[in-house]
Amino acid sequence: MDHFGIVRRALRITLRYRMLWVFGLLLAACSGSGGGGTGPGYRFDASDVQRYGVPRLAEPDLMAILGVVLAVVVVVGILAIFLGLVATVISYLSHTALIRAVDDYEVTGIRRSLGEGIRIGWSWRAARLFLIDLVVTIPTGILFVALFFFALAPLLLWATGSDTAGIIGTVTTVGLVVLVIMLGLLVALALSLLRPFFWRAAVLEDRGVFEAIGRGFRVVRDRFKDAAVMWLILLAIRIAYGLAVVLAAIVLAILGLLVGGLLGWVTYALASLVFYGSTPAVLGVLLGVPVGLTVLVLPLLFLSSLAAVFRSTLWTLTYRELAA
Repeated sequence: MDHFGIVRRALRITLRYRMLWVFGLLLAACSGSGGGGTGPGYRFDASDVQRYGVPRLAEPDLMAILGVVLAVVVVVGILAIFLGLVATVISYLSHTALIRAVDDYEVTGIRRSLGEGIRIGWSWRAARLFLIDLVVTIPTGILFVALFFFALAPLLLWATGSDTAGIIGTVTTVGLVVLVIMLGLLVALALSLLRPFFWRAAVLEDRGVFEAIGRGFRVVRDRFKDAAVMWLILLAIRIAYGLAVVLAAIVLAILGLLVGGLLGWVTYALASLVFYGSTPAVLGVLLGVPVGLTVLVLPLLFLSSLAAVFRSTLWTLTYRELAA
């Protein structure tokens, strides 16, 4: 297997197949009372004006304030759940579209339109990816929670009243917790290798959830060396990419500060000719800060979208090679 040839092929597809960028961008973006007189408003008393010459603020209604805070928390929570569900759906649909579009391009050599990409992504295969993650992560999570409590069990020796037994139990617990953490890391690494193969067995071969898991496991088992080498190559690429993003973020932050600061200063200077007081400063901040953030965020988001497309393409090409 030509690992670096596949890497070069994945890079070429990522840079030339621009329709894929849209789904990479979606992945990067998804991987954020009226009426009544019982509100916590303040009342002004006319007698206060007569006596003191200035209005006196009434005591706030603490229960009303708590009610408003609770209502805001509930609304924000519901909105966060809704946005999380939407982001999850978009994420799995985008993964499916990327996998199928790259596979189709390898077979036909045709670069599909965005509408065709959406059409091939909008399928029950995306739901299978979600179900695969549930089938894999929920039992794994339950198992490790049980192992963690098992590791804490020796602490119960303190209940015997013996300091010696308690110390032995504490040392044993520390050792077991370390073992559970190490086991968790190994399982996480194994799943990071197996998961792309589970997904592609479901999407490319239209297999059911458990059938796709079995098929993906067999492909990795039969070609473990090639799959592991590709995983290591991708790990090295992701480390290099992370360092490059850090450097790019520093440069973009400086550029954003300069551009946003310059725009804010120009706005402040022009507004000072028309307005007085604090208004010019406020206008400068309102225009300068969004522009500075845009200069910082948009390029990083674009880089993240390219990285998402490249990773998906690399695993799709690897699966096609190993499963052939």
